[in-house]
Order: sequence, then C-alpha cells, then structure tokens
Amino acid sequence: MTKTFRGLKEPSRRIGLFTESLYSSKVMVQYGGNPKEMRRHLVRENMLHKKAGLEMPTYDSLGAYYDLGGRDYAIWISDRDKDRDIEIASAVAHESLHVTMCIMREIGCPNGKSSEEPYCYYLSWLTDRIFKMIKEIENDK
Repeated sequence: MTKTFRGLKEPSRRIGLFTESLYSSKVMVQYGGNPKEMRRHLVRENMLHKKAGLEMPTYDSLGAYYDLGGRDYAIWISDRDKDRDIEIASAVAHESLHVTMCIMREIGCPNGKSSEEPYCYYLSWLTDRIFKMIKEIENDK
C-alpha cells in the first residue's frame, strides 16, 4: 500500500491514492510525515487549486486537507498520537467531511435533508479507505 505521489518521497511517509469512479474523484492521503513539507511540495508543483486559500496546519493539528483542483484532493493525517485512536478517528472524519463537501459542491449535489445519502455514501467510502490504509501501515511496523 505504501506509495509515493508526484515526487513526495520520504521513508517516514505513508501515502495512499484512492480513486472513486462515480464522481471521478482522486484523493491522496498521507499518514504521518510533515504536513508543511507536503503543502510546500503541492505549491511548488502547482498542484493546489487557486481558490484553495487553506491555512498551513499548526504544530498541534491532527489533520489537513488540500484542494488540488478539479476533483482531486490531498489529506494529511498525523501519526503523532497514533496510540490515541479517538483523535485519529476524529481527524479522519473531519478531513474526509471537508473533501466530501467539496466533491458534492463540485457535482452540484444540493446540501439538505433530501440529499443526505450521496454525502453519507461518499464519506463512508473515503473514511473506510483511509482507516484500512492506516491499519495496514500500523500492522507493517
């Protein structure tokens, strides 16, 4: 499962790339490593969407997401508190919801009670992939 993504190469990094065909989205997920370095790489490679305007994660951040334009996104999840499952779960859910909201806006899905299912299915799909990746990484240690 360990992969590099467009030049992000470092032994401490664990990266997964997930492609979802229904909405034609791609999400790159990095577990651990340095989020500021990840963002600098995305900026240098001109991969951040011009509208992104996202702040740099702070030292105590547990996660961050980046809009790469189109329907491509990057998520960083901290492994600093890897023994604290609740914090990791919280960060995965938080960043995955950001990406889910962006995808749904991109495809024109209304946000309301009558349209909750597409949001829920995409969020479930993404969080499932991220948790499986983290579990695989932790089992490899």
